[in-house]
Amino acid sequence: MGKKQSVRRSRPASPRSTNWVLIGGVVIGGVLILAALLILSTQQTEAETLASYCDNNPGACYALGNPDAPVTMVEVADFGCTFCRNFHVETLPALVSQYVESGRMRFIVLPYALSDNTLPAANASMCAGEQGQYFPFADGMYYNFDDPTIRTRDGFFRVAAALDLDIEQFTQCVNEARYNATVRSNMRAAASNGVSSTPTFFINNARVNGALPLATFQQRINALP
Repeated sequence: MGKKQSVRRSRPASPRSTNWVLIGGVVIGGVLILAALLILSTQQTEAETLASYCDNNPGACYALGNPDAPVTMVEVADFGCTFCRNFHVETLPALVSQYVESGRMRFIVLPYALSDNTLPAANASMCAGEQGQYFPFADGMYYNFDDPTIRTRDGFFRVAAALDLDIEQFTQCVNEARYNATVRSNMRAAASNGVSSTPTFFINNARVNGALPLATFQQRINALP
């Protein structure tokens, strides 16, 4: 007879205790991180709207109309942009007459430059803005758009002289390129809102691209509460 083989019996594994403290800590930590991300996301969304950017940086933008108007239109424009000229010459006067002067809409311009070529014009417009003449200066630039020298230093000073600005103050501001940093900050704010071309508009924070016909702007504004 063969030897009787002994059979080892493995000891039953002792049940592992669940570390509920560790699991609870992980869950609570995850909830706190999620809450922080949601708060950050909300804050970022609010900061990204150009209307709030202009409200929080009053020296960076120029506005017409009632600050408490139910409709806010923000324009991002470049002084070298043909379609921006078309909007300012053909459409904006009617919008101002119909909606801004009636208190229905606030119109805000965010000075902007598509490139370094038009950065000096944006800076010069803000130098005029120091003397409360941003919008008249912008009109002078757009209404003389076809003058090939209007976007040069000589052009800026012709417009400034026509507005009877304090030329000494204007000259110092232009020479210092005092608002270049502000315009670049505006450009970053616009880029964060998806702006890559001009003109771009935000009507109660809804983006509208291009110099659309007056009737299209009227329809969009009239549709708002």
